[in-house]
Amino acid sequence: MINNILAVLFGVALIGGTVYYVNLEPEEEAKEEEIESEVEVEEEDLVEEELISLVECLEEANVIAYGSRTCPHCIALVESFGGYDVIDPIYVECSTGDERCQTDKQTGYVPEIQINGELYQGERSPATIAEVAGCEF
Repeated sequence: MINNILAVLFGVALIGGTVYYVNLEPEEEAKEEEIESEVEVEEEDLVEEELISLVECLEEANVIAYGSRTCPHCIALVESFGGYDVIDPIYVECSTGDERCQTDKQTGYVPEIQINGELYQGERSPATIAEVAGCEF
C-alpha cells in the first residue's frame, strides 16, 4: 500500500504536478480557539472592572488590608483581587517598612484586614470582605 502511494507521488512529481494537502480542521480549530480567547478576555475585563469597583467601595468603607510580599496568604489575597494594581488603594505592604504597619496594624501577623474597626486575620475572599464591609459584589 505504501509502495502504491509512493509510486503515485513520484509519478506526479515526474510529470511536474504539485500535490497540496489541505486540512481545514486546524484552521477551524484556530478560529474556535480565537473566539474562546476573546470571550475569556472579555470575562477577565468584566471581572477586573468588578474588582476595581469593589476596591473603590472597600476604600470608602475604610477597609485596610496589611500584608507582605513574602507571605503566601497575602500573595493569594492580592491575586484574588486581580493584583497589586487593583488592590493598592486598600493594601498596605509591610515588607517595605510602611510606617502604618507599625502604627495602625493591630497584630504581628499578616494578612490582617481591618473592616469597620473589626480585625480579620488570614486569607479572605473578595466576596467575604465585600459582605462584611457592606459592599456589593
